[in-house]
Amino acid sequence: MSPRTGPTRAAPAAAAAILTVVALSGCSIIGKVNHAVGTINANRNAIRAFESKLQNGKAVPFAATYVTRGGGSSATVLYAVNPNVSPKEVVFKETPGANASGSPSVDLIINQSGEFSCSTTSPTGSGHWRCGKVGGVAQAARNQVFNFYTPSHWIAFLEGLAVVAGLAGEKVSDSSMTLNGVSLSCVNFNDPNGKGSGKICSTSAGILGYVKVSTSPATFEIKSFTSSPSPSLFQLPAGAKVT
Repeated sequence: MSPRTGPTRAAPAAAAAILTVVALSGCSIIGKVNHAVGTINANRNAIRAFESKLQNGKAVPFAATYVTRGGGSSATVLYAVNPNVSPKEVVFKETPGANASGSPSVDLIINQSGEFSCSTTSPTGSGHWRCGKVGGVAQAARNQVFNFYTPSHWIAFLEGLAVVAGLAGEKVSDSSMTLNGVSLSCVNFNDPNGKGSGKICSTSAGILGYVKVSTSPATFEIKSFTSSPSPSLFQLPAGAKVT
């Protein structure tokens, strides 16, 4: 992912682009430019408030279960993080189906011993497990799988959206919703290219709770959440053979 561009850098860039348009098109569009600048600033303020919650979530232990839908299929995802140790512990398990109870198709565990990808031939997950250390290219590929669920991914997305949507005259608004008993704060937006609307929501602890954007076929929603993940989540399956 490209380095984060903060508001102090994004603002001059947006202003420079707008001034270029003015120089080429004449002063008759100054009113429209001022309106665009106002929309961009309003969007950025709404997004900053939401971003601050996501950033706070980086230091909060949690375990969340999501249901992901898209492309004619669905999956259940367990994503848990313990940032109170160094390196931080992470577990990511993806199981086919919206009400899945079988063996994960993706099982990634990061703990004090390293980063592991685990698998089993048992359809219920009760059979023999094999876990291999992940590194290099394979590690980068695995990380991209659960990057979709990380706050940093969506913070970068929202920062770009503030300017692009503002130039297109689209406004970003905030709202709230309750999903599966979990209260969420949201930002709502229309796709600047006219491809529909989107919404990104988080819990009060800054954990992602709902994502729907037109740039991705996949959407996900939180199914359950705890701020006290069990230490056993970050351990390899019992009896697993490490290769």
